[in-house]
Amino acid sequence: MASDEDLWCGFLERALWGLRRAALMVHTPEGRARHRGKRGFWRKERPLGGLPRVRVPSETAMSEAIVREFETIAADQVISGRKSGEPDLRHFHIAVEQFRQLDPAIGEYSNPTDIAIKLREGLIFDFRIEAKTVAAEGQIKTGYINKGLKRFDDADNPYTIERFGAMIAYVVTDDESTWEGRVSEVVTAYVGSTRIGTTLLSGRSFFTSTHRFVPTAKAPDEIEVRVVHFVFPVEADPVLSGEQRVKGQREDCAVGTAGCR
Repeated sequence: MASDEDLWCGFLERALWGLRRAALMVHTPEGRARHRGKRGFWRKERPLGGLPRVRVPSETAMSEAIVREFETIAADQVISGRKSGEPDLRHFHIAVEQFRQLDPAIGEYSNPTDIAIKLREGLIFDFRIEAKTVAAEGQIKTGYINKGLKRFDDADNPYTIERFGAMIAYVVTDDESTWEGRVSEVVTAYVGSTRIGTTLLSGRSFFTSTHRFVPTAKAPDEIEVRVVHFVFPVEADPVLSGEQRVKGQREDCAVGTAGCR
């Protein structure tokens, strides 16, 4: 019989496949036509990568575009069935800006999660993801950690109380592996090496940080959350020199049999 850990691993592998495939779809010609022209997709122009005027997608808009593409993948599976090698996303529920279980506020004062993926299948999976746009190395600390990862340590208002959570860095310069190295270095300096590990999904090891706290609201005595860190390349306008093109991105779309560790 599969353990809860194994069940979570199977869920995470399918969720990650859907997220990465959806992120790729945002940057196809059809995806660009669906999302880029909408009001609110772009941040204000700013100097970046040696160019005086560059537009970068808003992190909220990028998350919403990924969620919409994820829903399209799931809907296509319902109508046409799964293609060979595709994991089953038909019963996944994904949404942006979702309220949290222990949030002490409500309405306009609440502080929702960026992306929530839920599934009732053996267990009730509730996977919360915080996303931050990282256009410069210094923003790993000022944005990704200070305004993102630290929320997973907040006992007064915890980001999630489930076994796993995630952070996504939306990066617009350099390549995915370069940013993975930068994120792991800065996060390790923040949490300490004893709280660092890896999570094996679909045969690939992902950098993971562990967060433990005792919630001040009514909940179990101690919560331990393993936060898996992902890097998703996104396209600026114009495309920056050295930016990883979507057509060359490794999709990591195969679902492996390995569990988490």
